[in-house]
Amino acid sequence: MTDRPGFMLYVDLEPALHRLSDEDAGRLLKGLFLYTTTGEIVDLDGMAGLTFDLVRPRLDRDAANYKLKCL
Repeated sequence: MTDRPGFMLYVDLEPALHRLSDEDAGRLLKGLFLYTTTGEIVDLDGMAGLTFDLVRPRLDRDAANYKLKCL
């Protein structure tokens, strides 16, 4: 997953992000970066974990689309 220069966070994530504490939002963001760069899934609990589970499929779809465009 490291061949991509970045990843998208879509604005429709904002309402879920506002439900998280600042600490959980930070954990989520760090987890998203780790997943995108290494494929490692961080064990997040509560709302941060739920939000990660909702965002992860979108990250995977975006990565697949990026790979197709590069080909």
